[in-house]
Amino acid sequence: MEKAFIFAANYSNQKKQKMKKLLSILAMAAVMASCNDSKKEETPAVTADSAAMDANVASQMADSASKMADTATSMMNKMTDSTGKTMDKMGEAAKQDAGKMMDKASDKMEKASDKMENAADKMKEKKP
Repeated sequence: MEKAFIFAANYSNQKKQKMKKLLSILAMAAVMASCNDSKKEETPAVTADSAAMDANVASQMADSASKMADTATSMMNKMTDSTGKTMDKMGEAAKQDAGKMMDKASDKMEKASDKMENAADKMKEKKP
């Protein structure tokens, strides 16, 4: 029984020691974090030179963005024109192909009507 009590006491002491270590680590972390936050609150004063430089950088970035937008617009216009020309060419080719097909169909219909007339003439000749 004494061994179980000693074991329980040792186990309890180990848990207390671990808890103390954990709490001390957390306390140190809290102190370090609060010191770090106080440094962040100190902001450097903005000088006129740095403000002017920031304005120049912003202006250059806006110019660059504008040039990129113009380039993109130009590219889209060229692509649209090229697509339109291609579609026009395809339309003309389709019209020509359709015209050729209609001509061939017309020729075949004429030949068929000629054959029908010849057959009708032969039938008339045989009737006498």
